[in-house]
Amino acid sequence: MRELQELAAYHEAGHAVTAWTQRLTIYSASIAADPENAGYVIHQDSLRPGDLSFSPQSARTRLAAERNIRVALAGEIAQRLFDPSSVDHRHSANDRLAVNTLLVTLHGAMHRSLIDAHLQLLEIETKLIVSKYWSVIEAVASELLRQERLTGARLRRVITEVTSRWRLSRSD
Repeated sequence: MRELQELAAYHEAGHAVTAWTQRLTIYSASIAADPENAGYVIHQDSLRPGDLSFSPQSARTRLAAERNIRVALAGEIAQRLFDPSSVDHRHSANDRLAVNTLLVTLHGAMHRSLIDAHLQLLEIETKLIVSKYWSVIEAVASELLRQERLTGARLRRVITEVTSRWRLSRSD
């Protein structure tokens, strides 16, 4: 049971920290399992209502969708970095479905090669974010393991504590 919670903690921490890097408000995170999920992160959606219906080709819509996609990809990427053998694509099925839906809406279903290339670019960008903020992800995962549920305020405090230490060590 502890091992599954650890995997969920790193997965959800990846989502939460990446949401923070994308300047999205984080409302809460949990690794308290229910029959549907091992955990969740609730964060602000960078897309406004109607963006995808009325202006899927606009630069603002594309950038907002990319922010959401990075957050969705980050859970599996963080989990894989923590334990490469633990990732089963069924665990990230909802995340992958959301990513595919956004990319198809942006590019149209007929442009599969463009969708695949865009996804590859976003995966690379997300891997760079997860790597850069790995110590923050570890701190959030550790706190999730201690408390199971974190408010947005507590998540921001944990993130700020780690990133503040970075600033202090750089100023030495």
